Parts: sequence; structure tokens; C-alpha cells
Amino acid sequence: MEQSTARRRVLVLADRNLSDVVGSELGADGFEVAVFSDPAKASTEAERGCYDAFVVDVTLPDGAGHAFVAALRAGERSEPVLLLSGPEPPEDLLPVQRRWPDWPASAAPGVHDAPTALQALIRHERLRTVRRLRYVGITVDRMERRVCVDGAEMRVTPAEYGILECLLLHAEHVVPRADLIDAVWGPDPDLSSNALDVHIGHLRQKLAGAGRCDCIETVRRRGYMLHGGEPVADRKEAAA
Repeated sequence: MEQSTARRRVLVLADRNLSDVVGSELGADGFEVAVFSDPAKASTEAERGCYDAFVVDVTLPDGAGHAFVAALRAGERSEPVLLLSGPEPPEDLLPVQRRWPDWPASAAPGVHDAPTALQALIRHERLRTVRRLRYVGITVDRMERRVCVDGAEMRVTPAEYGILECLLLHAEHVVPRADLIDAVWGPDPDLSSNALDVHIGHLRQKLAGAGRCDCIETVRRRGYMLHGGEPVADRKEAAA
């Protein structure tokens, strides 16, 4: 189950009017919010406080919002950051966006539905960074690249592992063929037209042999979907 938003602490850095509105929205949705309009005070609090996420207005004067995020990265802080009211950053601030590999900058125009945007970002980042993913008895250890079904290890090839991990991350949602191929083999792979289908066929056979029949569904003209429940990330193991 998703952790209750009431237990999530969020630091908001924005101009006074925007921070008040965003803080009120997040507070009404159950987040515990610390609101700042002074970048220096926000940075001091970020250094000493423990937060689950940050919400930053990148239209603050003198690039203060971008500088705040850059300082988080320089300090190896990995919490999700939601960018608000963000136009294209100035050319001299582009390295800030690129300095943290795989960090997905998320922008929401204005303050429209900030709680939903933040919850989606937190959920996305949690699934990207946890060590183990679990789904209806299937466990994927992303550090050791191992797959277990109901506690018993299931041997898979690297391609089968990549397919299963991608399907787990998007469980109960259709993953287009092109997205699966890109996730497993990268852009412009040298593959036969039916290579993905062959690997998925082998993966299905192995899952069936482990007691998980028909959990990978072919959605005609769209892609594939893993179904049967909701993936649950082990939070304690995520910190391991």
C-alpha cells in the first residue's frame, strides 16, 4: 500500500503568495508542510531537516530556485523535487538539470493540483529507486537482478529480467512494445521483428512453471500488461 501522505514531510520554497497557496493545498491533502520564501532559510532547514520531497518555484529571482536544487544535488540529497511555474531555464543553468543522472525534472504549470502532481512524483521515484519490487508473489531484486516467485528463485535471462522489471514498474498498465524494447535493449536495437515476442513467450513459460499462469497479457496493437494486483515496494529493504 502507498504510504499515507499524512506521514510525508514536504519543504516548499516559493515566493510568498505562491508558497502560501501551495502550502495550503498540500496541507489540506494531508502533507506536513514547511513553507519558505527565503532561499537562505530554506537551504538551512533543508540541511538539518528530514523531508520526503521538495517543491521549488524555479521562477524565483536570480535563479534561486535552480540554485536550491543544485545545492540539494551537490549534497547528494535524492528526495524527489517538484518544480513549479518553471519556464525553460536560462542557458547557464542547464548544467543544473543535467548534473544528477536519471533525475526527472517535473514541472506543473502554476499551482494546479499540486498534491496530485507531488504524489505521482513521489510514487514514481519510489518505484525507480527501491531495491525490491513485489507483485502477486513475484519479487524482483534490482541490485542482484534476481527473480523469485513465492520465495523460490526463478532463473531468467538478462532480456527476460529487463522485460519483467519494466512490466512490474507499470503493473496493471499497458506497456507499449516500443517502450519495452527501449527499456531492455535501448534505442535502435538490432533485433528481429519477433524477438520481443519470443522472449516474452519464454518468460511466460517460466512464470507458468512457477505457478503464475497468464499474468502477462497481450493487448492487441498496444503492447503487454502484467496484471493480478498492485506492486508493493518493500520500504525497509529499499533502504538496504
